[in-house]
Amino acid sequence: MLDTHAHLDAEEFDADRAEVIARARQAGLVAMICPAISADSSQAVVRLAEAEEDVFAAVGIQPNYAGQAGAGDWERIVALAEHPRVVALGETGLDRHWDFTAFEIQVDYLERHL
Repeated sequence: MLDTHAHLDAEEFDADRAEVIARARQAGLVAMICPAISADSSQAVVRLAEAEEDVFAAVGIQPNYAGQAGAGDWERIVALAEHPRVVALGETGLDRHWDFTAFEIQVDYLERHL
């Protein structure tokens, strides 16, 4: 099995991240992809992927966080996307459910990801 959406970088896992990953392995997962939600979390998932052979990173800016992106954040994503442990871009898309970021900004970042 492969988990394609494991936010292992989340602070909720700071106390027991290693144990969570060990339990996933014991349950039969052979790989986990950690999607980022921001430039900072993109850096964090890459570091995690560097440390764990069966963890891979997806870098990007999630639609609800696109409105909070700062100067240079997109350039960080582009640079991180070249890392050998990065296997995908994301999270990305359009989110009308939560609607935390203006739709026009979400569209801009979706187009950047594409």
